[in-house]
Amino acid sequence: MPIENEVKFILDPVNPEEFLNNLKKIENVHLFDVTQGYLTGHARIRRLVDHITEEHRHVFTYKTKVSGKTVEIETDITLNDYEKLWDVVQEKIVKTRVVFHDNDHHWDIDFFTNPKTGKYYLIMAECELPEFMTRPARIPDWINNVLLSEIGPLEDAKWKNKKLANPKKVAKQFNELKQRVKSASK
Repeated sequence: MPIENEVKFILDPVNPEEFLNNLKKIENVHLFDVTQGYLTGHARIRRLVDHITEEHRHVFTYKTKVSGKTVEIETDITLNDYEKLWDVVQEKIVKTRVVFHDNDHHWDIDFFTNPKTGKYYLIMAECELPEFMTRPARIPDWINNVLLSEIGPLEDAKWKNKKLANPKKVAKQFNELKQRVKSASK
């Protein structure tokens, strides 16, 4: 059964565009434009467009809890099915995704984009881990250098992608987190 086990990191680079451009220079990094929508229940659809090949991929995902663990099942769907489902999605997200592997771990860095302004309103890294691990053995320096906070299990629900579709709400949530981190470091 495909168990999802990931840890999230909220990033706060001074210049998000420069950070993204620097990520593009790293060997074996792949970039995708992602348009993602949430259906009723535990399902979502996603369009991924590869920055290099311009290949389009359409994916249907179902997630649910089984014995306290998140099971994630993904399958490719046709463009026609994607477009039909897109008409009934509730929350919509647009983001640029940077994908890479480090120490046998799969990493995604998502640059959430406000579709009205084209500006990034959140940058979040996720590391996929084996089921028995709770965090990666090492966080790459270029993530550590812009790391604001690691999201623990108690905060995770606030930072699920489905909850990140509203740029204004997320900006408020991000600023509150930034204030907590700043206060804790005093």
